Amino acid sequence: TARPAAPARLGLLALMLTVFPYAFQQTAILPVIPTIRHDLHTTSAWSAWMLSGYLMVATVLTPVFGRLADLHGAARVLTWALGVFFVGSVGASFVADLPGLILCRAAQGAGGPVLPLSFAVARGVLPDEHVSGAIARLTATFGFGATVGFATGGLMADTVSWHLVFGTGAVSVAAALLVLVRFVPRPPG
Repeated sequence: TARPAAPARLGLLALMLTVFPYAFQQTAILPVIPTIRHDLHTTSAWSAWMLSGYLMVATVLTPVFGRLADLHGAARVLTWALGVFFVGSVGASFVADLPGLILCRAAQGAGGPVLPLSFAVARGVLPDEHVSGAIARLTATFGFGATVGFATGGLMADTVSWHLVFGTGAVSVAAALLVLVRFVPRPPG
């Protein structure tokens, strides 16, 4: 089969760059939790809320954002989700207490729909014969981002600070937002 046109390839690359920071941030926190627990003088039960809050918000917002994507377009809703995820990432990179960090992680949970929304955007902007390959690439990008996050989160915390994990996430999400807005074509209608 023929390759998709250049704008569609750029759109797919933009979606891959969108999925990567989401996956990175999702797993980079895991090796850092003991460091955060120690630095913020908290218990395992309370530090678990950094994951629980994130997962609860992501679970609730995934179908909500799916419905909003049906009404307003997947690319637009993906941009909204990344915007809230960005705000949560910036907040988490500067916060100095556990309640604030839990709140920022909950805001990051708005990024939970990033992967299914990326699938929907790919389906809307690519020719049918390229959609399955695009979804495979997006899924592989998610796996790669999750692996990189898990492998580097602890290293960042040990060499600099756990704040760097969230700062790195914020920078990569900001870059993803710029690329998404610039290169993902909006389907007509």
